Amino acid sequence: MMFVMVVGSYRNYIWFIGFFLDSFQMVRNFEETLLRWHSRQILQLTFNTRSYIV
Repeated sequence: MMFVMVVGSYRNYIWFIGFFLDSFQMVRNFEETLLRWHSRQILQLTFNTRSYIV
């Protein structure tokens, strides 16, 4: 009985680690996408401002 509990918790532990790693990867991808979009917006903004000033 104890062995089954240990195996089950071990399985849940591995699943939790995998879930954590997946979510971490998702967060990193989201940050990269956000950063890319943000930098593009900033470039567009500076370009518009520059053309507006000129």
